[in-house]
Amino acid sequence: MVAHAALAHMLSRPYYKIAAAEPEFRAGIVAYVRETPTIADTKFDFARSLTGAAHAVLCADKTSLDGLLERLYQFDMETAQMAEHEIRVAVASHDDDKRRQISGYIPYDRAGDAAWAIFENNRNPQWAISAYEAYIRAGEISANLDREYSVHFYRNAGDAANALSKITRRTEWLRAAISCYDRFLRYYYSNNGQETLIDVKTERLINAVRQNRDFVQHILSARGPQRKGQYPKSASGREIRRRGSHR
Repeated sequence: MVAHAALAHMLSRPYYKIAAAEPEFRAGIVAYVRETPTIADTKFDFARSLTGAAHAVLCADKTSLDGLLERLYQFDMETAQMAEHEIRVAVASHDDDKRRQISGYIPYDRAGDAAWAIFENNRNPQWAISAYEAYIRAGEISANLDREYSVHFYRNAGDAANALSKITRRTEWLRAAISCYDRFLRYYYSNNGQETLIDVKTERLINAVRQNRDFVQHILSARGPQRKGQYPKSASGREIRRRGSHR
């Protein structure tokens, strides 16, 4: 087990900058993830930093957490639950500054990234559903905090829904994908494409999504309207109300 003091020192440093440069840093974080069954009993600040460092390691070396991605997703969701609690406390005390500082959308975004990485490895649709749900929740939480980030979370959710539509052949997932992509595209074009998060690769995606959206809309109109109240279902069988479908 990595000594707590050593781990605390690791997490106090700018881990996204050093993860690629320092193999011993990556090894320490990976060892902690491998040897720790849960972080639910830790402090929120620690959990947030740990999962951030773990994702920095994953970005630096995509094979570094092979066999541990499900554990990382678990850690992300445990951190997200802590964030939800912190948000409720901040709201109850009318502390808007604290609510913003919590950045409760970040753990869900990371959970979505972990679930999506697992899905890309095993093509199990349940993990695409987990990614979709996590990204949607990230989009919900950030909607009134940072709309630019929020629409990107919805775009990621659209990718997950689009993948699910191809696997399941269910119209509901196509509609969910279109709804998410529309949020992203409306924001993008209302700002003349001048988002700080836009790069050349994303520009290509936007053009592809626009073309695909028009095509999918045509296919859906040919299939007829969706039944009222019909939504994609999660792994547990409960209906996923397309969160954020309201304007």
